[in-house]
Amino acid sequence: MKALKRYLAFIMCILLSLSFTGCAVVDLDIRNMMEAPRNDADMAAVTAILDNGGKADYCYPQNGDYREAVMFTSFTGGSHKDAFAFTYDNSKRINITFFSFKEGNWIRTTEFTDKSDKVDRVIFGDITGDGINDIIVGFTDSEDRNIISIFTYSEENDRIEKIDTKFYYDAMLLTRFRTNDKDELCILKTERVPDEEHGSLTFSVYQYNNKKFYSIGRELLVTRLLSFENVYFDKDTDGKAYVAAEGKGNSGVYITQIFTENSYTEKIYTPYSVNPERTTPGEFKRGSTDALLSMDIDGDGSMEIPLIYSSNEIDSAVAGYLTDWVKPRLQNVSKEVIMSTIVNYQYNYYIPVPQEKKDNIIYYKGSDQDSIDVYEIEGDGEGNIKKATKLFTVRVFTKPQWQEYTEGEYFDYILVLDSRGDAVYAVKDLYRCETTEYMLENFGCLK
Repeated sequence: MKALKRYLAFIMCILLSLSFTGCAVVDLDIRNMMEAPRNDADMAAVTAILDNGGKADYCYPQNGDYREAVMFTSFTGGSHKDAFAFTYDNSKRINITFFSFKEGNWIRTTEFTDKSDKVDRVIFGDITGDGINDIIVGFTDSEDRNIISIFTYSEENDRIEKIDTKFYYDAMLLTRFRTNDKDELCILKTERVPDEEHGSLTFSVYQYNNKKFYSIGRELLVTRLLSFENVYFDKDTDGKAYVAAEGKGNSGVYITQIFTENSYTEKIYTPYSVNPERTTPGEFKRGSTDALLSMDIDGDGSMEIPLIYSSNEIDSAVAGYLTDWVKPRLQNVSKEVIMSTIVNYQYNYYIPVPQEKKDNIIYYKGSDQDSIDVYEIEGDGEGNIKKATKLFTVRVFTKPQWQEYTEGEYFDYILVLDSRGDAVYAVKDLYRCETTEYMLENFGCLK
């Protein structure tokens, strides 16, 4: 009998595995240009030039998607292979050195020196409108202020040129509010008011024309955002462009604030902001330990905003939260729910919940310290639970635990959903529920 149960469990595992799409790793900053592929030989050749005469003192960007001291991308157009690197000189000033691959060799082409102390971040985009991506660098000076410089390729002069700006920022990104053929530089700068919930935020958008930056929008707005953890540019379901900024306010809660342009006045305004843990019908709040920022949860290339619903009946820190992922609708200041999920912060995974079943799904801390149990309930119409059907249990094993579990020939947990880092996500009780396959087919991991 035991052998038969093992065999059935094995067959179930194979069949369900074939129906799953796997783990969708979510990147919080997918709008930036991805770094071009390079091989170890290219890296070795470039670092050998930098290390000539001694080991180079490399400078690494502090924030953003791109944290390498040496980066490979094409910034001279076409399929050319190019690279650039950040290092410190003897006076601790930052050098940014450019390289190109010509006639079978990597050669140093241009070098600039900046008096800043650190590199904050690097993003890529076509600021000049020549169809070639420029390199936008945020430097941090000795007063801990972030300032922007842009490095662009001049085809006319066949060289990299530096565009210095006087733009200080708390957050920066690229937008296309007014153009389709080149990027605009968007800057967010906050001013804090001590002991006040609200502060002021300067929202500025600039275009680069005829070798100069021109302001196409500069607004002073009220905000509860006092620090930024994520900003992105997107369009709502009606195609209206907006910027979403996410971070913390004075009270330590996470806030998502929307910025969009009035179609008639061409002024930026904030149609709404959200604090995504509902405590009363009209209010959303979220604690500072529960960081969860917008993601492309359904893989359509556009970001969704999380609205989190907590329950006093569960230990949310372990069992997770039921989360609606919504797209803003800015014309009528509403939200469109795209998907609902159970989001677990502690073990970093999410499980889609069918929209029609959302109100009937409950979840509790499991019998094991590192597990949750998910139930579908049937009510009596008066708010009481008439029947609760257990759908499945998700348990997170460490890899050594999982090895010990499987070598011990235990088969309660038969389906490994994903293995990430030191964690193995396993599921049991799948065979008891027809809807489980739908709920788990897009099981994913948070970044």
